[in-house]
Amino acid sequence: PSSDVIYRPMAVEPSAPNGLTVTPSGSSTVACEWRPPLSNGGDPVAHYVVEYAPEPLFNTWVQAAKPDNTEFVKQVSGLERGMLYQFRIRAVNAAGGGVYSNIVSMIVGTPPTAAPEGLTRLATTSVSLTWAWTPLEDVYTGGAPLSGYRLYMNSGRDDFPRLVYDGSDNPSVTQFTATSLVCGRVYAAEVAAVSRIGEGPRSPAVSRQLAHTPSQPLVARVLSSSTASITITWDIPESTGCSQLDV
Repeated sequence: PSSDVIYRPMAVEPSAPNGLTVTPSGSSTVACEWRPPLSNGGDPVAHYVVEYAPEPLFNTWVQAAKPDNTEFVKQVSGLERGMLYQFRIRAVNAAGGGVYSNIVSMIVGTPPTAAPEGLTRLATTSVSLTWAWTPLEDVYTGGAPLSGYRLYMNSGRDDFPRLVYDGSDNPSVTQFTATSLVCGRVYAAEVAAVSRIGEGPRSPAVSRQLAHTPSQPLVARVLSSSTASITITWDIPESTGCSQLDV
């Protein structure tokens, strides 16, 4: 007699999950999000495998999670803040693990969480303006050590500030001199802290008029005098320092 007929679905491994994204979710955690594969290979997806590999070689892949087939977002925690990782994911069915998704790189942690304080005018000439600010406190540097500062300044025409100084590799520098300016204009500036993860928020804009000390008054002379008083007059200076004189 013939044996019973056994029917078994033929299945292959699923295709790669789509649209993997990785976003910061804390100082040592990221959130991985993806969409299901276009093909399940003929058998339902049982679960997914999320993996990561740390810098510098990215050749040691660690299994971080095995979310089931109803999950499309997974938190990966216990990572080292400030370190660059690569992430990938694949779907698994009865036939085995499928093709890996695209690889996404992410530095773990957040950019600086606060702006430097104390932005002020340190010095001026008729064509330059030196800005200075207070170093950002360590508690606000975010997920990686501070790498420097960026200063933004407008052209003195009520326009938006643009980048005029990128000190991303000079964390000890907390001042910058902008040159080739126009005496008498009012300039606005903002400063932000930077780490290898990114740029933090900018400080509130500070506006200062480009002016310098006026020259000395001209031709001082006695207008009148008495036994108890003396009246002196003089001519205005040749240079007012690009600003209106205080009366």
